[in-house]
Amino acid sequence: MKVELLHGPVGMAINNNYLITWTPELTQLDTQYFAVKASHGVAQDTQNVAVFINHPPIISAAPPAMNVVNVGATWDFQLEVSDPNIADKITVTAIELPDGMRIDPFTWRLRWDPTNEELDFSHMRLEITDSKETYFIDADFYVNAPIKIVSVPPMTGNVGEPYQYRILNSDKNKGSLLPYDKSIRIDNIESVRIYSVDITDDVYQENIGRYIGDWGSAEAIYLTDPDKPDAASFSRLNVKKYVQTIFWENDRLYILIKTIDDRTVGIKDLLWEFFQGAKGRPPKIIVERLSPVRYTLLEFPDGMEVDEYSGEINWTPSKEQYDSHIIKLLVSDGYTRDEQSFEIYVNHKPIIVSNAPKSALVDEVYRYQIQAEDKNSNAELIYELLKAPQGMQMTEDGKVVWIPRAAQINNHLFTVRISDGYAEDIQKSQIFVNIPPSIISIPKPIALTGYEYTYKLVAEDLNKDKIKFKPIKLPKYATFSKRTGLLKWRPRNNQLGPNDVVIAAIDERGATTAHEFKIHAFENPSARQFVNAGWPLMLTFVGMIFAWGVTQI
Repeated sequence: MKVELLHGPVGMAINNNYLITWTPELTQLDTQYFAVKASHGVAQDTQNVAVFINHPPIISAAPPAMNVVNVGATWDFQLEVSDPNIADKITVTAIELPDGMRIDPFTWRLRWDPTNEELDFSHMRLEITDSKETYFIDADFYVNAPIKIVSVPPMTGNVGEPYQYRILNSDKNKGSLLPYDKSIRIDNIESVRIYSVDITDDVYQENIGRYIGDWGSAEAIYLTDPDKPDAASFSRLNVKKYVQTIFWENDRLYILIKTIDDRTVGIKDLLWEFFQGAKGRPPKIIVERLSPVRYTLLEFPDGMEVDEYSGEINWTPSKEQYDSHIIKLLVSDGYTRDEQSFEIYVNHKPIIVSNAPKSALVDEVYRYQIQAEDKNSNAELIYELLKAPQGMQMTEDGKVVWIPRAAQINNHLFTVRISDGYAEDIQKSQIFVNIPPSIISIPKPIALTGYEYTYKLVAEDLNKDKIKFKPIKLPKYATFSKRTGLLKWRPRNNQLGPNDVVIAAIDERGATTAHEFKIHAFENPSARQFVNAGWPLMLTFVGMIFAWGVTQI
């Protein structure tokens, strides 16, 4: 029997086994015709065949596998599907759509305006068919709520004292989509810990692919005791169950550890198993815990730092960093960002640099002008007298004034405070109120020539201080004992009349009382003979004075 191909499309052939083969080209779509004839001797038969060449639908524009949409934004996508077959009709059916997403049944345009009700992850599945072949388009969506800074920073700080500000943000998302080269989906960020591992050993870095491969191919990895790696007993805790993903990117090993039913595994134990610590010494590593939220300082003074995981700002202003500083920071979840700008007023604490006089005198004005240092250019100091003896006052500019009385002798305490409205300095001072010595003896006012005049000076000090005497002015030929306080003098005839005496009484603190008096010197009446009978009255008068003077000696 003989079989032959009478006609057919280009490229169609039949072999000796009567097998027809053909690979249609793009130009040979839709219905193609061919005919074969079989003959045997004089008998023959012919067959005409119509073949429909179908081209599957061509999807030239489809949503990415993962799409990020921010609340308040519109996701709009034009699906592009074509079919080279002239008579074919493409049907697009939405098998699954996120809540609120719409598709135009005629143009296949997709549109979505997600709200806070559609946060986090959702899925879309479209069925594409030309009635002969069916394809599916799958895409995931992450609806991100804008991140907002909700904390209010402390607006003041003090030189030399720690300044702390914990940045608080509001993010309504429960999950997160980590923006690495390969998007990492986290459904519940509260149950996942993110770690970055810096491997300092080059050999381990070069073989990191093998470790990741061994980890991925293992069905289960059970926790062993790092202190007893060869022990027969081991934990039945499958650490692999608690690891969401491990990947290598930017010369770092990233590990996401989950918490399941309040159970999890520590990063130290996990790395021991990952690097197969039971088989050898694991590499030296630096582990850092990461946050899906990133905190960045954009404008800040020297020395200020922010913890990228916790969002805590720490700064201790130096002694030269007083007055105002502008702070600008950024918080980002990888898709939205919020900025905060504020001004910190760094206060230089006022310091009292003066010392109060330590002594005062009774009935004399005590003055103390407080001197303070405050480097803030706009500082307004307030002076206060917190504790003081009776009668002490202070002016608005810090001048302390007091006139102590005799009843206020000895030690007194007073306390002053200065404040610039932010910080204060308190100074406590002690004053000793001294009272000069008091003269309690009374000198005799008359001396007679030829007779020795004596006067015992007696003084007292209410402060119980020792008293020294110092003669300032004495009549000629007079002597004064500093030790006993005894004044001796035998006036001579040429010293008749008043004679000045000044003796100083000085206490241990230098307070001085001047004892000033006059001694009137008279001639001794017995030394002169009165022969004039006409002077009886005068003699009688002189005798009276003499008698009075003798009784005073």
